[in-house]
Amino acid sequence: MSIKRVVVGKILVGCFTLIWVTSCFLENRRVSEADLWKRYEIELSHKRYENVIGVLSHILELYPENVDAYISRSYFFCLINQPELAIIDCEEALLLAPSSSQVYNHLAMAYYQLDQHEFALNFINVALKLNAENAYAYKNRAKIHMALGNRYQACQDLFAASQNGYNDDFAGLENDLNSLFVRNCEIVECSQ
Repeated sequence: MSIKRVVVGKILVGCFTLIWVTSCFLENRRVSEADLWKRYEIELSHKRYENVIGVLSHILELYPENVDAYISRSYFFCLINQPELAIIDCEEALLLAPSSSQVYNHLAMAYYQLDQHEFALNFINVALKLNAENAYAYKNRAKIHMALGNRYQACQDLFAASQNGYNDDFAGLENDLNSLFVRNCEIVECSQ
């Protein structure tokens, strides 16, 4: 038996065990919403994104009007490169919160992943119209502008993100603001 087969086998056993443990936890219908959100935080801290999605799905099964769970799950669907599922969650969230800047931000990122950059730009502009201080939307619009070849606008948006309090809490999950700025924007010093 090859080492590759042994490793793959151990990974599969580990995955099935994790799925079983998670499903046992989620089968307990008496788990409170607060407990589920605590479980979400635990799974997130361990970067087990599929489990995060599973917990959010269970929250939505028990509390189908929880807009935060739709918004969060759409983000993680984008993170694991499932933009079609993110779009579905965003559409559900929009029914519950039609003026949520965050939902339009996630819609934009889903369409960005689908290489539908003009669509993405339209959605991100709505996000910024709804909340002109949404630092994450500025960062994401910068990514869209980069994809469209609009480097100057991208750099302006990266600067706006930093001015509006963008923090890199999720930098381990995606490109952080500083690396995007350094890679794409020239810093011009002015002398007096």
